[in-house]
Amino acid sequence: YLSKYRIEADIDDSLGRLQVDIIDMYWLHRDDPRIDVGSILEILNGEVRRGRIRFFGGSNWTSQRLAEANDYAAKYGIRGFVASQPRWSLLQYKPMTQEERLKPGVLLYLNESDRKWHTQSQLPVICYGPTGNGFFASGGEKPAQHRTPENQTRCERATQLAAKIHATPNQVALAWLMHQPFPVIPILGTSKPDHLQDALGAG
Repeated sequence: YLSKYRIEADIDDSLGRLQVDIIDMYWLHRDDPRIDVGSILEILNGEVRRGRIRFFGGSNWTSQRLAEANDYAAKYGIRGFVASQPRWSLLQYKPMTQEERLKPGVLLYLNESDRKWHTQSQLPVICYGPTGNGFFASGGEKPAQHRTPENQTRCERATQLAAKIHATPNQVALAWLMHQPFPVIPILGTSKPDHLQDALGAG
């Protein structure tokens, strides 16, 4: 899955589609815990030496695997991961067992253990799904899979705080992410200017 051939082919494809000579930030969008992290890092560092990528991060990687990778990088004097890209928002996600979190190709959210590790390591989190797919903007109406008692309570509290400080619930949810004890950059995707303007107010 994360073989040398597969990574090289993916970088070839990205360079062609982006029409650039070097990728500033290259993401491994899935982990494969069956493969030793040292092998993965050696492949990525080879691509850095070739001048095809500058930095790399792990998307949907557990903090345990990121720590193992960066410990390996420090030991052998090579580059490690510069950021993590999990799904994360003010939502409470369905708990996953450690076994589920270590399945190849799984989509991960940041859990409490991950948060503690990021606080200690200060590795930045560049999270996707930061507004809960519109959950807070919709007053907790959509998407339906997030309508749990815990998330409804969180939405109500965000709405109450937003009214108190003359903001929107969406801004409260984004501001919560940006006020963690480690660097957080929410990845916001929208095609509507008013949604973008609302998000910018989270600062």
